[in-house]
Amino acid sequence: MTTLEKAEQIIDEHKSKTVLPLRGLGLTKDHLIALSPKIAGMQYLEDLDLRFNEIERLPNEFLNALSGVKYLALDGNKLTELPPKIGELKSLVELNINGNNLGYIPEEIGDLYGLQVLRMERNQLRALPEGIGKLGSLKELVLHKNQLASVPSTMGGLENLRLLGLNDNLLSSIPGEVRQLPNLQVVSLDRNKPSSSSHLGLGALARPADDPYFFSAPRNRTPDYGKSSRRRGRGTGGAK
Repeated sequence: MTTLEKAEQIIDEHKSKTVLPLRGLGLTKDHLIALSPKIAGMQYLEDLDLRFNEIERLPNEFLNALSGVKYLALDGNKLTELPPKIGELKSLVELNINGNNLGYIPEEIGDLYGLQVLRMERNQLRALPEGIGKLGSLKELVLHKNQLASVPSTMGGLENLRLLGLNDNLLSSIPGEVRQLPNLQVVSLDRNKPSSSSHLGLGALARPADDPYFFSAPRNRTPDYGKSSRRRGRGTGGAK
């Protein structure tokens, strides 16, 4: 039996044993290569965890089955692109795609109006789409360890953004529209082209003593993003 067949068997067994809807499914480190709509094709599924597999693409028929999913984790796979249909997942609140091989993000990412957390660190991104600025609900955007030489000025539309992570890129400046974001609390800009974050136009940023990874932006509020994550500390494998 293949790992995909095992995953489908888990779903079938759940349906046969209970009338309660399956709301969360974790299939991590299961060597999944292909995806079946059956994995996601459950009316009440909200949380789908597919981290650390070998997934290379997201078929449209699979994405069609994710209409109700709020939390989608695809970290540690082999994705090289996101299809435009990703923009149709209107229920998404959190999307994690760390540690893949993404070279670009489609403009349609901006159609995810309810998205609050987007993490895409350790990819191969050279640019961000202008449409990312339409994510008005976004609170956390993490893009560490990519190849970004610039970020679009349209990001000035991210008026609810609190955390922006851009360590280990190729940035030499930050647009004024981003510097003026009203709710931005935490900015991370280590190891870009300039020797200090002040050269990126964000002024003197003080590093919190208990956190060597993030800079704390000069605001009068205590950041509530940066260390917490729905995904960190989760177990692997099996239906929840």
